[in-house]
Amino acid sequence: MADEKNQGLTRRDMLRRGVITGGAALAWASPVVTTIGLNRALATATSPGECTPAISYIAINFTCSGTQYFSKFDDGGWDPFTGNPTVEVDCPGFVKTGTGVEADDFGFSASLTTGTLTVPATCTVQTVAVKGGQECNVFEPGWSSGSFPVGCPSD
Repeated sequence: MADEKNQGLTRRDMLRRGVITGGAALAWASPVVTTIGLNRALATATSPGECTPAISYIAINFTCSGTQYFSKFDDGGWDPFTGNPTVEVDCPGFVKTGTGVEADDFGFSASLTTGTLTVPATCTVQTVAVKGGQECNVFEPGWSSGSFPVGCPSD
């Protein structure tokens, strides 16, 4: 006890001051950590261009100005893929809706290397299928106006 008095501030005084001033500090020092839920296809941990297997195509169902369309982007660019849907988009859960078009006519762009899809302001994407090798992800993002990661097919 004698040592505490020689230091000018006792341990008991320190605790008292901490209680008096600590109320505000305690509120500041207690952050809340939350979990952000992401669609599996969006939660890829890989860097652009590192998908294994590599993305072979991105198929989309979208609406522009109230009209429903579909299109597919592969190494040949945008395609209305108006043939047999089980051959051209062989992702379980992806069903073409609307009219087949070349989506770049509406302002869409995509990259298989970076795994991104850019959506024009006048359109909304309802369904995306990402295919690579035998792997396929189908999800419903509701994207409009911006560039978005589609993720890797094996996620």
